[in-house]
Amino acid sequence: MNLPLLFVLLFIASFANLGALSVIAGPVAAEAAPLGLIASVAGIVIGAGEIFGGGVAPVIAGHIAKNYGLLYTLYLAMGGQALGAVISLFLKETAPRRVATSGAAETSELDQYEQAHPEGIARDVPR
Repeated sequence: MNLPLLFVLLFIASFANLGALSVIAGPVAAEAAPLGLIASVAGIVIGAGEIFGGGVAPVIAGHIAKNYGLLYTLYLAMGGQALGAVISLFLKETAPRRVATSGAAETSELDQYEQAHPEGIARDVPR
């Protein structure tokens, strides 16, 4: 087993996962939810990741390691990566600049609010 190569590959996979998490929990959740529920949607996304990534996946990986060997647990991780990549292909673009150039006229509720209130959400906060 080539241990340095394994650590390099794990670093790359971790780098990709953390980048994907920040995109899914941030902009995707913010544009998919109504204005009052943005934080709740981000919490649900992060909570689901904690439950499945921290609770369900170790049980499945343990079962795979016990019955097939430790090496095959990496196929579970690779399958999760591939599934995430396939699901990301079906995300709908809602960025105002990209939607405007593609000819679609739909904007998110958050974008509409920001256009109507250019001073920002925290406009009533004393300075």
